[in-house]
Amino acid sequence: MTVDNLVQSKNALLLLDIHWPLFYIADKMKKLFLILMFIGITNLLNAQSIDFSSIRLNNSIPSIITLTELKSLNIKIDSIKAIPVEMDMATFDSIVYVGKTYFEYYKNIDKCVLSVVDFDQVSTELIIGKMKFNNTITISEVSKYFNLDCSSFKSARIYRNKATYKSCEIPISFKGEMTDSRMILFFLNEKLSRIDFSNDS
Repeated sequence: MTVDNLVQSKNALLLLDIHWPLFYIADKMKKLFLILMFIGITNLLNAQSIDFSSIRLNNSIPSIITLTELKSLNIKIDSIKAIPVEMDMATFDSIVYVGKTYFEYYKNIDKCVLSVVDFDQVSTELIIGKMKFNNTITISEVSKYFNLDCSSFKSARIYRNKATYKSCEIPISFKGEMTDSRMILFFLNEKLSRIDFSNDS
């Protein structure tokens, strides 16, 4: 190697050494940006879905509970009925009614899973995380929070019910994992009337 080549090599190394912190910082900033972007997308997705495990009926009854535990709570179970003919394809064993609200009961695992919340004197509110749903919630309020899934509403009918509702559907997650289920909100006269949890899987 000639003296000139050696000098050029040293100068290149010196230049690289001087600029190395800048390269390092730029690389770290790029990674930080990607991380922040991922967090932002994740938060947006979470904001547009509800976690089934965080649900509390009347701020005390979890969405999944054993029949024994449900009976021990300070709430009246009106009836436990067999699956009606029109639901003969259902995988649960019976329906547990608390007012007009009901749970699907799976006998083999002794679990009651919340299926329908029909707001009345018994089922007064549904707590989902920090959100509170009751029959005073309006369509406009839901639209503001769930601006992706409830930006528009469609007409809907409920079996054995003559009323025509407005409805929208919100994705359901469970302990952070997305599912195929949906939370369906039914509005009557611009106010929330009923919530169904539908499993499409």
